[in-house]
Amino acid sequence: ASADARLVPAAERAAAESALAVLLGTPAFARVVPCAEPGSLCLAGDTGAPGLLARGARDAVRWGRDSVAFFVGSGLEIRPLGPGRARRLDWRNPPRRARQLTVFLGKG
Repeated sequence: ASADARLVPAAERAAAESALAVLLGTPAFARVVPCAEPGSLCLAGDTGAPGLLARGARDAVRWGRDSVAFFVGSGLEIRPLGPGRARRLDWRNPPRRARQLTVFLGKG
């Protein structure tokens, strides 16, 4: 594949956008988007206005099938998509502007 930037044809835009989006749920029911309020993350579904996920947060990632994670300061907050409590992973000396995190959930 060419590394040159190109205009994405209209028929391919939805697929291209979803390749870069943080989609939540299986099947996906929402995606993480920047809020109108700077420094906040929102959830956008198929209908309605985006709803607040977190203030002072950045760089969201899908955390397995049932959670979403994002940075708050230098810590990583992991929230379930359903009921349950949020967990915080305190990361010493994280990479600057860490992106494209992955998670290994183990076998089974």
